[in-house]
Amino acid sequence: MSLRLKQAVILLFATVFPFALGGAAVAFVVAPAYRRTVIESSRETAQRLSDQLAWSLARDAAQLQRLAALGSVRKAASARPRFTPPPSGSGLSGLNAAQAKAVADPLTHPAAAELRWWKEANPAVLDLVVTNMVGVATAATMQTDPVGYRSQPWWRQSFHEGKGRVVISGPVPLSGNRGMAVTVGVPIYAEGRPGSMVVGILRASVNLTAAFDGVKRIGHSSSGEMMLTDTLGRVLVSAPTEGAAALSPTVAKRLLSQPAGGVIALMAGRERLLGWSAVRLGEAVDLPGARAPRLFLIHATDPETRLGPLHQVQRWMLVIAIATIAVAVGLGYWLADRIIARPVRAIAAGMRELARGDFAEAGRIADELCRVEMGRPRGTEKSRLVSGPQSVARLTDQ
Repeated sequence: MSLRLKQAVILLFATVFPFALGGAAVAFVVAPAYRRTVIESSRETAQRLSDQLAWSLARDAAQLQRLAALGSVRKAASARPRFTPPPSGSGLSGLNAAQAKAVADPLTHPAAAELRWWKEANPAVLDLVVTNMVGVATAATMQTDPVGYRSQPWWRQSFHEGKGRVVISGPVPLSGNRGMAVTVGVPIYAEGRPGSMVVGILRASVNLTAAFDGVKRIGHSSSGEMMLTDTLGRVLVSAPTEGAAALSPTVAKRLLSQPAGGVIALMAGRERLLGWSAVRLGEAVDLPGARAPRLFLIHATDPETRLGPLHQVQRWMLVIAIATIAVAVGLGYWLADRIIARPVRAIAAGMRELARGDFAEAGRIADELCRVEMGRPRGTEKSRLVSGPQSVARLTDQ
């Protein structure tokens, strides 16, 4: 290997190795730590939004509990239903007349006015129904089922064999593509407080989309999509409403098996930064034995919006490294060639001339080296060398 090639290799190694070490540190230490921080931030955002939704629904449930404790509502729940079976032989017309009368009664009950006022004061509440302890409606804001609600899951779960508990049902779609709603069942106690006898159930249909509006307002500060999903990853409510895509069953099963987390995964054929958190309705309601559906709030963003600064730093580091290596190798090669390699080659050439017996050429080379290396002006007595063996002696002395 020639001296110039060795020189280039040494300079290249001396400049490339530090940059390679720094690049490896960024790629294997800094970048993973930054990605973990971004993913954790997405998880925290999803948890903050899910807690907001849980608090919103819990606030509605707490208000319904206060409504159920009102004397007029407790009186309505304690009333006997006015629906009585028609006389035998009256046929279908008699049954319909009896049902119509029973349906009209809940709307005209004095407590119905209280329910209507409550509904108007709470836009998220769609309708309210008070039933007695056998599930028959006694006061309501809309037409009710004359047969009663005893067979409905929400009623049985809220009555809870006479013990009573707050129940929030799973979301169901509203007619006319108006979003999703949940049914909230609140026990009505004879004395207005838990521990006394359950005399009926207050049922409210709450617009989940309206409750989600509070989450959307908070989420305006963070870009991306917010989705409320079930355990299968099906989107129930989203913001923005256009273009929300459900998680694939495989991804939903892998992710939503945990109460909260974050990951970069494919969603609708593109890579997304996903943070998710279970909507902790049971904890938010803060009632022993409260029953609530298992829902998840997912916050999805483009990974590049969060990881872009890291990628930009890595790109600039690569550009700076290439430019620095090129300048360092070029300048170092020139300086090394000027200061080290060129004199060494001149000495080698002089030694070859000396070995061949050409003392004049060897003396000339020695004189040139003395001028260049020692900075002596050419032509001075000390730097002037005579040809022949004396030049070699002068070179050796200097």
